[in-house]
Amino acid sequence: MVELVDTPDLGSGAVRCGGSSPLLGNYLFRLFFNYKLDMRNLKLVFLCLILSIKLCSYEITAKELFLSPLSKETPKENSLDMIFCLGDKQHFRFKTSPHDIYYEVIFQEKLPKCLSRKTKKLFIKDNSRFIHTYRYNALGKLAINKIYDERTWKHSIDYSYTAEKRRILEKQNPKKITVPELKNIFETKVTLFYTGAGISNAAGVPTMNDLIQLMELGAREGFVKSLDRILAQPEKLSLSIRSFHKSCFESAPTPAHFALVKLLENKQTKLLTENLDNLHEKSGITPYRISSDYLAKQVDPKDIQEVDYIICIGLSFDDKGFLGWYKKHHSNGKIISIDLIKPSYLGSEDFFLEGDLQQILPELMQESLKTG
Repeated sequence: MVELVDTPDLGSGAVRCGGSSPLLGNYLFRLFFNYKLDMRNLKLVFLCLILSIKLCSYEITAKELFLSPLSKETPKENSLDMIFCLGDKQHFRFKTSPHDIYYEVIFQEKLPKCLSRKTKKLFIKDNSRFIHTYRYNALGKLAINKIYDERTWKHSIDYSYTAEKRRILEKQNPKKITVPELKNIFETKVTLFYTGAGISNAAGVPTMNDLIQLMELGAREGFVKSLDRILAQPEKLSLSIRSFHKSCFESAPTPAHFALVKLLENKQTKLLTENLDNLHEKSGITPYRISSDYLAKQVDPKDIQEVDYIICIGLSFDDKGFLGWYKKHHSNGKIISIDLIKPSYLGSEDFFLEGDLQQILPELMQESLKTG
């Protein structure tokens, strides 16, 4: 799940992901941290963007995810399920699979005044809701205003998002760190990797700003108004959604992805990600995708106290509040960020390795293998 927030740093680390973890819940998260780790309306327009990635036809057991050797198997089918939340039970949602595109817009009680009369005619009344849907598949079959049976969706819409208050700090001076210093921490402390969009952007996977531009959506207050334009061109909208899907699931992993695999294999450290693409899976490892609901309600905070350092890679913002949750329950824990620009979640007690992560991670891997 992902939220689009009012922050200036929606660049290299803007697209963030959650997803399959609710299926595993508290058991997996506890197992994850207990594995010793040497092995976080119009006022409501753009209140949140909830995204869930589902790796379909791929049952992941606890043993496969945490205890067995890293698997190079790739899911048979990939799909996206994205929700732009427009208020209470109101949203613009799209769902993709390799074979079809589906999108829907739902408003409660009445349609926004900013929509044109032509756009309003696209909607049908369903009890207290106004709904417009569009579905197109690879065989050329088209279905308009046929409501998707939500019972066939693998999960229900959950508007909860952050696990804890986001860690956003000002006037902080994190310590600068070098690759050799990071190598020493990685080899002697309990660490956890946490990736954001910056690691996949080099592969051509859009950031959140890129996606908004691709779909020609308006920003924040202009989002609902932009529906006037994009709903009038369903073929164009479907093509942009398809392009986004292809970039997520047909792009090749970057050097940083492959370097991470070697690092994780060398130390049996684990990986969290917010990303919706499957580049980690393609590179040879199954990451853990955060579920804020399980994190906040069902996970024992003592489990995170095993982790000395969280190493953030291409993560520009504490979008899901995971880092805030980590610091709340482990005040002595440290955060290390590898990125081009210093992120807002770093405190003066934390560390910043400034630079191109596509160069830094392979260098860290080479240095670690020398002593590995």
